Amino acid sequence: MVKTERRRASAKVTSYSEAPTDKYGGKKILAVLLLCFVAALILTYIITHPGMSRYREITAVNGSIVIPLTAVADGKARFFSLAEGGKVIRFFIVKGSDRRMHSAFEVCSMCGNKQRGFDQNGPIMICRNCTQKFLINQIGSTVTGSCNPIPLPCSVDGKNLVLKLTDIQQGYQLFP
Repeated sequence: MVKTERRRASAKVTSYSEAPTDKYGGKKILAVLLLCFVAALILTYIITHPGMSRYREITAVNGSIVIPLTAVADGKARFFSLAEGGKVIRFFIVKGSDRRMHSAFEVCSMCGNKQRGFDQNGPIMICRNCTQKFLINQIGSTVTGSCNPIPLPCSVDGKNLVLKLTDIQQGYQLFP
């Protein structure tokens, strides 16, 4: 009699484990995960492909480009583009740990024809073509040639960073 009761008890337990589930619960979770995955892919594509929200399009006014320091003073590289003479000239600005503003064209001497540009990793910029690393504090200094960012002169005027259009036009030949 004891064996029969155990069988009935185990039969009751198994019947509870087979309780009906939400008909679409698993599909909803799968749909949400798929949506998150697709969003991550799109965001990765936008971030890693030049020309897609990486560059802020700017225009010169009275021969200068004026950018508020507050927009570039957090130590993160900001990328800009200027349409000039049928070409798009790209450059970046970043504040170094030396508290100075550093600016350069988004090409380097050696890999310039590849037009891949740079990424930032902390205090360094990395060539997206050859993965050469450059200290931000050395951009625009006497370190030139080889695979280095091509410097773009800039100055600070009060609360603004100023780039001369004539200096930017010097980079015209760097971009196809």
